[in-house]
This record gives sequence, C-alpha cells and structure tokens, in this order.
Amino acid sequence: MAQVPLQKCEICEINDGRRYCIDCEQNFCKTCEEFHLKSKSCRDHVFQDLGQINPEEKKLTCKEHNKNMTYYCTTCSMLVCKICLPKRHNKHDFSLTSEEAFKFKTDLKDDIEQMKNVVRSIAQQRANLDEKTKKYLIMNQNLVQEMNEKGNELKNAIDKIVCDKVADVKTEEQVNLQKKTEGERFLKDAQDRGESVLLKLSNAVEKQGRHDAIKFTPSTTRGHTIYAEHRNVRHGISFFNFRRRIVE
Repeated sequence: MAQVPLQKCEICEINDGRRYCIDCEQNFCKTCEEFHLKSKSCRDHVFQDLGQINPEEKKLTCKEHNKNMTYYCTTCSMLVCKICLPKRHNKHDFSLTSEEAFKFKTDLKDDIEQMKNVVRSIAQQRANLDEKTKKYLIMNQNLVQEMNEKGNELKNAIDKIVCDKVADVKTEEQVNLQKKTEGERFLKDAQDRGESVLLKLSNAVEKQGRHDAIKFTPSTTRGHTIYAEHRNVRHGISFFNFRRRIVE
C-alpha cells in the first residue's frame, strides 16, 4: 500500500490531518473529527487513520444511492453503502471496506506464501525427477554397452568355434579326397592288371584247345605259364580286397 503523505486538516487547516472521512473524502484532525461526528447529518460518517487509506484505490459508489461503498456485508459477501446497510442488511455481519480489504490482503499474502511453497516443492520434485531420469538413462546406456560387449564376446567365440569346425571339415575333406585319389589310382592299376591277366589267361586257354592233353599243372611249360598267371590272379584278388578295406 502506498503511503499517504501527511497533510493539514482540511477543516481548521492548522493541525495535521491524521484522520480520513470516507464519506466526505477529507482529512481531519482529531478535534475536527469530534465536531464533525456531533453534527446530525454526519454522525454516521466513517473515519479511518490516514495511514490505512490507499489513495490509488478506486472509490466504488452505490448505483442506487450514489454513496461510497463504505461497508462490506460478510453475510451476503458484497459491498454496501451506509444507506443499504440498515435497510437491506439489517442484523447482518459487516465490517468496513478497508478492514475487509486489509484482512483479504493478509489472507491473500498467506495464500501467496503457501502457493510459493507449493511451487518450490513442485520445482524440487521436477528437479528430483530430472535427476532420476538422467541416472536411469545413464544406467540403460551402460547396460546396452555391456550387452553389446557381451554379445560381441559370444559372437567372437561362436565365430571361432565355427571356423575351427569348418577347418576340421576341410581337413577331413582333404584327407578323404586324398584317400579317394589313392583308391582310384589303385583301382585303376588293379583293373589294368586284371584286364591284362584276363587277356593272357583267355589267350592261353584258347591256344590249348578243347582236346589238348597237357595237364594244367606246373610241370609243363605251357601249364606252368597258365598256372603262374592263375596264381597271380588269385594273389591280385586277395591284395585288391585288402586294399579296398583300407580305402573304405
């Protein structure tokens, strides 16, 4: 509230005007106030200390009686003039407008202070929430990084196992291919030898004829040749069977 500068009494113009008549809107000294209230037409006027008057406040007047709204009816929660009060608000609780305004401002200050505390509490809660959010994000970031690192370790381990298995398969493949090559070479040699022996045996049998009296024994030259080739064939068959088991 703005301070009202101390002025002279507007009636005697000698003493300091420390009192203010709300109805007349004039400053009074204490002596002039007493004479003023003794007048029959002014006995109901309301005075206040000049320090409680705010010159910046806009005066509200009753539209019906054209008087200042001097009183506040607490029962009806409305401003009234000094004529409305006894006529329409008789036996109602009331107070001076300035007193009600002062009380309202005091209550409002308390409400403002409480609201400030609420706002500060909300701001603190928001700060705490932001801090928790930052910690949560950092924790998640560390967790993701740890999972990626663990995943890379597992991936590398799996890749190594796969590479080792592939290497083993390739090595086994080379060994088997080498065996296959050796087996094919052996089979080819055995086939060539078998075909050669078979050809020789066929030729020998054909030359001997059906009625040849020469016995198929090692005692004769021709019999010895046939017998030798026959022995070579049996030996070759036995060796082939042995090598085949090795190859397989």
